[in-house]
Amino acid sequence: MKLIRRSDLETTVDRIVMANGGQNAITATLASLCKPGDCIGADPHTYPGLKTASAMLSIHIVPIKSENDVIRGQGIAKISIDKMGELVVKINEKESR
Repeated sequence: MKLIRRSDLETTVDRIVMANGGQNAITATLASLCKPGDCIGADPHTYPGLKTASAMLSIHIVPIKSENDVIRGQGIAKISIDKMGELVVKINEKESR
């Protein structure tokens, strides 16, 4: 908590997950936020550890096209709704033009 406070960040102890490395943190985050069968969007060239953790938890990754390593509204808007289930996306008008 001291490190977080020194960084001018605010949180509570119940919102912190202790992890033994990045892969463990990714798996814990997915397990706490998603249920089997859920879909998450990610860049097609995403970190292999995300693919491994998602497969282990039966979470589907839907590729979202990026331009210059940035995912924009256009990439999200082109995702098929049936792949994502109920998808609510607010797209910035500047990005969608």
